[in-house]
Parts: sequence; C-alpha cells; structure tokens
Amino acid sequence: MTEWLDLCRAAVADVQAVLAEMPSREERERPVGRGEGGDETSAIDQAAEAAILRHFEGEDVRIVSEEAGFKGDGRYTVVVDPIDGSQNAGRGIPYFCLCVAVAEGDTVDDVFFGYVYDFGANEEWHAVRGGGAFLDGKALTGAPKDELEVLSLEATKATLIHESLEVLAPLTDRVRVMGAQALSYCQLAAGRTDAVVCLKPSRPVDFAAAQLVVRERGFAIELFDAPPIGACPLDLRARSRVVAAGNTELCRRIATALT
Repeated sequence: MTEWLDLCRAAVADVQAVLAEMPSREERERPVGRGEGGDETSAIDQAAEAAILRHFEGEDVRIVSEEAGFKGDGRYTVVVDPIDGSQNAGRGIPYFCLCVAVAEGDTVDDVFFGYVYDFGANEEWHAVRGGGAFLDGKALTGAPKDELEVLSLEATKATLIHESLEVLAPLTDRVRVMGAQALSYCQLAAGRTDAVVCLKPSRPVDFAAAQLVVRERGFAIELFDAPPIGACPLDLRARSRVVAAGNTELCRRIATALT
C-alpha cells in the first residue's frame, strides 16, 4: 500500500498549498460551474481537484471524481472527493478533508485502500482491506459505546435535522452536526462518537474511503435505503442515506426510526 499512501500524501501537500494561496472566503467560495456529481463547483473545489488528480496521471487507473466525473480506463478505480466539507472549507471552518478510495473493481466491496486527510486537525486516516485502520500511521484504538450517547448528523439542511430529531432524539443523549461526512465516519471509527447518520441520499465519493476505516475496525456501516453497502457501484449517483455505528443492531434501530 506504500505507493498509494505516498500518492495521497503528495496530493495533501499540494492541496495545503492551494489553501494557502486562497485564504479568503471570497476566493474559495467563488462559483466556477457545476460538477459531474451535480453540486455547484466552487473555486476551492476545482483547484483542489486539479492539485490531486495530477498525482494519478500516468497511473493504471480509472478516476471517479466529484467534480471531473470519469477519467481513464485503467486497472484500478480511484474514487476522489477533493474537498469533503466544501462549505466549511469555503468559510474557513477547520473541519474538511480529502478522500481517496482505491478499488480493484467497480463496487464498494472492491475498495482495498481508503484515505482521509483532515485539513483542520491535520490528522491522517487510512485503512487497508484485511490490514486494519490507522490514524497518523498508528493502529486505531477506542470504540463507540454500545448505547447511543453521541450521534453525528450529516447532510445537514435545517429542515432535515428538524424532521429527523423528532424520531432520533429519544435514541440519543447528545447530537453533533459537523459538516464533513467522511470525517464523521472516521470519528466513529476512533470511538469519539457512537453513531453517524447521513440524512439525505449519499454518493460513493462521500463514503467510499471512510467506510473502509469503519469496517476495518469491525464496526457497522450501511446504506439503509439500498443495502448492502458492499454492492454499491463506485459512481456519482446518490442512492441512499447512510448509517454507521459500533454494531449492526444500533444501525438497525436508527434506520428503523428514520423509515
């Protein structure tokens, strides 16, 4: 996995340079079009993607990226979210990340390497299929509680939170709303929170890397509107809301409440 890790670390360094060159909200948030994933593309999204993708040029890969769409037809599928938490990044809130997943096939179960870099905390998360999950190069420890004390909510439109809390509030004591889906899954994998729910249908670019971090810890993550997560194609289509927790029973309770 060393080659993939080195490529991701080189990409991180270039994105950090991009962030330094675009320090203001006006520079970062400036709209420049609409990405292949369907969302508006900001200047920081576009610049970060360009900085990242150049590191995979010449590799035997097929790129699936939130902004650029599909590029190449190589052996490995590389799924890239240049900036997960774009609104945070644009406004200077230090909670956003780069996500890269590498697969030997076309579905989530084919992902064998997942990488998430938190530009706020400068924490590096990665996982290797069958080889464990790591934070800053050290094997992850800690675990979420079996009872639901702290719940993270993602896809955080105010209306969605209002609607969901009516049924989720009886299940949990505390709620966190952070604004970067992949990082929230990583926080769960470290036992910093006890469950995560993405309240609107999510795309593989949002979870392909972080789901491996969760699964390599032995924890549960599922597309509860379109299971199983492992069969989900690695593309740009939003199919299902996502739930993750320390065990499948807790995931089931949360999903049941929301459906």
